[in-house]
Amino acid sequence: MGGAAVLAVSTREELAVQLAPRTVAERRVGTAARVPSSRGGARALATMVFSADWHPDGSDLAVSTYNDQRAAIEFPSGKVLARPDRISLIRFSGDGRFVVYCGAQVDTPVTINVVRAAGGESPRTLATTQGCSGLAWHPALNEIWFSHDEVGGQSSFRALRLDGNSRLVWRGPGRLRLQDIASDGRVLMVSDRDRQIIMLGHSGAAERDVAWLQFSVAADISADGRVLLINERLADGGRGASYYIRRTDGSAAIRVGDGQGLALSPDASQVLALADPLQFQLVGVGGEPITTLPHPDLFSLFAWFSPDGRTIFFNGRPRSGDAGWQFYSMPVGGKQITPVTRAGFDHYAGQQPFSPDGRFISGLAATAPRNIIIDRITGQESPVVGIRPNEVVARFTEDSRGLYVFNRERLPARVFRVDFQSGARTFWKEFTPAEAAGVTGIESIVMTPNARTYAYNYARRLAELYVIAGLK
Repeated sequence: MGGAAVLAVSTREELAVQLAPRTVAERRVGTAARVPSSRGGARALATMVFSADWHPDGSDLAVSTYNDQRAAIEFPSGKVLARPDRISLIRFSGDGRFVVYCGAQVDTPVTINVVRAAGGESPRTLATTQGCSGLAWHPALNEIWFSHDEVGGQSSFRALRLDGNSRLVWRGPGRLRLQDIASDGRVLMVSDRDRQIIMLGHSGAAERDVAWLQFSVAADISADGRVLLINERLADGGRGASYYIRRTDGSAAIRVGDGQGLALSPDASQVLALADPLQFQLVGVGGEPITTLPHPDLFSLFAWFSPDGRTIFFNGRPRSGDAGWQFYSMPVGGKQITPVTRAGFDHYAGQQPFSPDGRFISGLAATAPRNIIIDRITGQESPVVGIRPNEVVARFTEDSRGLYVFNRERLPARVFRVDFQSGARTFWKEFTPAEAAGVTGIESIVMTPNARTYAYNYARRLAELYVIAGLK
């Protein structure tokens, strides 16, 4: 089972493993399978699984899944107990009566929720926290314990009871993730030594690392290749997540604001930022007043400027109901929101889905999923030919007739130009870190329309495992 990850171990010493993991919605999902501790092969149970936990009697698994662009908490597999906003970590209560879950985020507010394992009741929110990096049930104290990162490079463990009362268990320096709690109260935790790296390249010149702090991610690049929009995803970047602009001449990065930067305006004078999932902000890089662009009925995490800079496109889904993701538009001045695509149309994280001429949209149909192109003039949907399994789209080519695609689960990452009508493939570049330890792939690529300047993001994930005794 090469590449498999352990999800949970049952009281019967049976493993739950994640097979063939891949990145979807910025999280690693795969096929959950049961593996006996004695000899025997893996038996697949569910696909698109992010997290799982065994019922205390070891009979079956609860799983956290992401199918058809929607997260779900299921027990047993196939029976949906809850539909959270985000892909979630899950744990059973000690008596098996409840499933606890929280959004697997490190730098944004999430809720910790509980739902009856038997179903029949709506989930109940117990607490709101700034991120949830680890989740476990304390069998001796009958409490939920969770870990999260704090401002200033610290982490904390907190205990939470089912009545909503909470208390601080431990706080200290570093990025520490709670993994599990033994019956005698010993705590299994991981100390992360992660770093996000941005490599910048230009017209054959030697690539160089332009990350600013420890968790830098290039979100966009100006059309002339002179300015990068960089997100710092954790507390070291300031008061929580923050975003910067950095000129590619090597000068220092300039902090623009709090939150997440999404896109640069065509003239690089403004940043489109995510204040929270229900509103965007237009922020001038020269200190101009901030313009708030609310979309209170739509949950959204990604947005882009139109090529002329007059319109904002974003991917969202209604806060209520079962409708899936789709693209919308609003003028830069805000107010009127108009659907651009049908429901059930998504995109790859880090992708620029709009063609330079503004005519085409590249995305994913939820039902397959499969890559499709939507012609905004005719409304016609066409399947993309020439993209291979596990390849994702980075952006359109300058002439709007092709796509840059790559496999983000493999090193080296080979990038191809694909004519989306004929399927013809042309090799463009190959990316690989100089030191591959702890790197599983290239996460995303931003590039100028002419592809002469580019930046690619990858994470080096190293960690140390600890057992702690005496926490109460």
